Amino acid sequence: MRRSNALMQLWPWAGLAGAALAWALDHQIGSDGTFYDCAAGSPLAIVVGIVTLAVAAASGFASFRLWDGERETNARRFVALLGWLFSVLLGLAILLSTIAAFILPACLA
Repeated sequence: MRRSNALMQLWPWAGLAGAALAWALDHQIGSDGTFYDCAAGSPLAIVVGIVTLAVAAASGFASFRLWDGERETNARRFVALLGWLFSVLLGLAILLSTIAAFILPACLA
């Protein structure tokens, strides 16, 4: 099996794996950055939120393209659909935590 064929076998899982990784990084780095900077509108939390939202959107788009394909098996299309929906769900979670970084009050002295 060629390398490109091996990667194509994993392509339906892009939305599931990519969005989960993006959300985990946003949760860990973003929340730690918010408490470390201790100010509303922390630049670190906002940048991390934007980058991880872009990763979740890109992985969801990859799954959507495979789901929309006509030459795929039903099982691969189903996993791609789940990956696309999962990336939408976790993208919303990333977006809400990024918005929360704007409105969190500054830490008490």
